Amino acid sequence: MIYKNIRELYLELDIDGIIKNITSNCMEILGYERQLIIGKSINEFAVEEIDLNTFKDKGNSEELYVLLRKSDGQTIHMDTKYECIYNKEESQQVNISLIDVTKYVLEEEKLKILLQICEKSNDMIYSIDLKPELRYNYLNPAMEKNLGYTTQEHIDDPLLVFEMTYPDYYDIQSKKKSGEIDFNKPVVMKYRNKLTGKYIWFEDYVNPIYNEAGELVRLYGINRNIQERKELEEN
Repeated sequence: MIYKNIRELYLELDIDGIIKNITSNCMEILGYERQLIIGKSINEFAVEEIDLNTFKDKGNSEELYVLLRKSDGQTIHMDTKYECIYNKEESQQVNISLIDVTKYVLEEEKLKILLQICEKSNDMIYSIDLKPELRYNYLNPAMEKNLGYTTQEHIDDPLLVFEMTYPDYYDIQSKKKSGEIDFNKPVVMKYRNKLTGKYIWFEDYVNPIYNEAGELVRLYGINRNIQERKELEEN
């Protein structure tokens, strides 16, 4: 049966992977007319060859992930579910439902790239919830590289940052948490290195997040080590 105005692409295959039927939205999804698809192997449209033995394993309502090539050469990622219809012991027909998840896959790939950048950065990158409770959402490994404190130490004790802060800057740290500072300007701070006990200059570029009620609920930002710059300024 052929359906119109649906997001999913439905195929009917025989056990050799030959397309016997396909929904009429194949033009919108793949860019091919139905007559150019029916009678051909599904592998003619697959970027990576599909193991047709998968359909002969008598699976029922199984999931499969495939890459298909559109008529313009673009690759689309399809989340697939198939069901085998049997006659006695042999599979006679395979019904497949496919949905295009390309945009989600690409977004996930972008997030992976951003995470790799953050993980390798020398700057300390963080995201911390202020409400309903104080807790870190993310803290990159640069914290340990710069100051000797592990990510886990900060997750276990979100107030550890106050212990690290040079006493003259406690007030600034508190105002940052309460939102009483100008977030358009970098916040200059001094933090103690756990291993050496020395205080190091940092410049914190803070971004506030507010809820619908206008309450400050999250901070995320980048802390950059400016110790060398400060030493040059003092000299």
